[in-house]
Amino acid sequence: MAVTKIFPVKGRIGKCINYVMNPEKTVEADGWMYVDGINVTPETAEKSMMSVKHRYGKEDGTMAYHVIQAFAPGEVTPETAHEIGIKLAERMWGDRFEVVVSTHLDHEHIHNHFVFNSVSFVDGKKYNDDKRNLYRLREVSDELCREYKLSVVLNPKKSRDLPYNEYMNEKNMKLTKNAIIKTEIDETILTSISRKDFFN
Repeated sequence: MAVTKIFPVKGRIGKCINYVMNPEKTVEADGWMYVDGINVTPETAEKSMMSVKHRYGKEDGTMAYHVIQAFAPGEVTPETAHEIGIKLAERMWGDRFEVVVSTHLDHEHIHNHFVFNSVSFVDGKKYNDDKRNLYRLREVSDELCREYKLSVVLNPKKSRDLPYNEYMNEKNMKLTKNAIIKTEIDETILTSISRKDFFN
């Protein structure tokens, strides 16, 4: 089973690339590192991506996209997960975009990270982050899981994806404005004796 999510990267691409290439997350005990690039060398990916943006005059807005593909605990080996990740990147973005692919081993569920340029090196067009492409991403991921005899999510829950910065703040357990509001609402519900009391 692979679950896929996509987040826009609004700030520095390098910060996101450094996170997905972190050796503490991507290197096995024997020293094997699960990081690759499609149309780019991972170590110079930020410079290369920014060069493409500069060439086409598209250096603002969404800088890149960060995709996560997570597998069920114990269902896949690091080698297989990384192989699936490379194939997913090639099928989804390989003909037009630069992509860094990494496999994280630091949780019980192995998961792939992808950071790809928002601007195509072929024609300078920006990636269209819409529902059609999200569904296509999930379909390609599911096709690959079936090819590798892995389970797929049959009835995925519809979820509202968080903006990348909120996702990272929650992941790093930093208090966000939304988290504070949610906590205050939860506390108010617990201490209210009626609907009117809650709104007051």
